[in-house]
Amino acid sequence: MREQGLRPGDPDWEKWGICDYITKPRVQAAITGKTPNEQPIKVNYRFTDEFPMSDGFEENAEFFTLTYEAEKSVSHNLAFVRIAPLLWLRAGARGERIEKIPTKGWEVTDAYGLLLGKVRISGEILLG
Repeated sequence: MREQGLRPGDPDWEKWGICDYITKPRVQAAITGKTPNEQPIKVNYRFTDEFPMSDGFEENAEFFTLTYEAEKSVSHNLAFVRIAPLLWLRAGARGERIEKIPTKGWEVTDAYGLLLGKVRISGEILLG
């Protein structure tokens, strides 16, 4: 692949990697009960209770790509969309996720909150 000018991180490189080519399709198949070609899986799980793999699971999964961000990009909120999943994961990976910088300067979910800029509460300035 390097002879074709591809490097790690290129979409055509990553599609053949162990995560995109092997792991993601297997996890998706286990959860949905379908192959990547949308065909039902035709075998059974044989644990305590035997049941068809095609039933899938009620659980869900989301895949994230970990990137390295420059400190200044993060501190100036230029990388927020890319670090938002990390904040949600750090807060316990439950409930809603704050996906974008709130225009009002703050946002709160059931699991965590986000405070940006300076906020004055009872005459005291808090730094976000």
